[in-house]
Amino acid sequence: DAEVDAWLAEQSGITEIAVARAVSRLKQGALFLGNSMPVRDMDMYAASEDDFFGPVFANRGASGIDGNIATVAGIALGDGPVTAVLGDLTMLHDINSLALLRNVSVPVTLVVINNDGGGIFSFLPVADYPEHFEACFGAAHGYSFAAAAAMFGLRYGAPATMAEFEQALLESQNYSGATIIEVHTNREENLQLHQELRHRIVTTIEKICFLL
Repeated sequence: DAEVDAWLAEQSGITEIAVARAVSRLKQGALFLGNSMPVRDMDMYAASEDDFFGPVFANRGASGIDGNIATVAGIALGDGPVTAVLGDLTMLHDINSLALLRNVSVPVTLVVINNDGGGIFSFLPVADYPEHFEACFGAAHGYSFAAAAAMFGLRYGAPATMAEFEQALLESQNYSGATIIEVHTNREENLQLHQELRHRIVTTIEKICFLL
């Protein structure tokens, strides 16, 4: 846990790992985690603090990404404030369900990690086949969600730094309605950062085991 904080302190930009860790430190409401990288990043890099969220939700449907926003809307109706971390393909897959969030009266925060496609596949062996990877797995789309937020009348922000993200997150928690916070990242860079932090954690654990 200390190594993750130390490593994050050395990073200058906004990262998917840092976003997961910042969200994990929220103290109110329910948490919904999208499939692929969001649920894995939260599992691996959430802060190890005692006073965590209330209930934690996730879906596992036919494709893993169907109906996530609709589920978030249901949680808001049943359990009150909710923060969700979703990938961009998950958001696109259920974008019509943003209509369900137009009239919510509790804080609903959709943190959308937009790495322009299926970021998780960069971690898998299929990434070694560039002639097929982007078309079949990377699935770059080039979309942003500002227009979608405007279409459905939702608050929107696109922070470029962790300080801006944390401020947007705090403001969304105090707003009685839905907010989309879109975080733009790069798939290749995200892979490198994950590998770098994993190596650092493994090295630290090896040193501890050697001392024992």
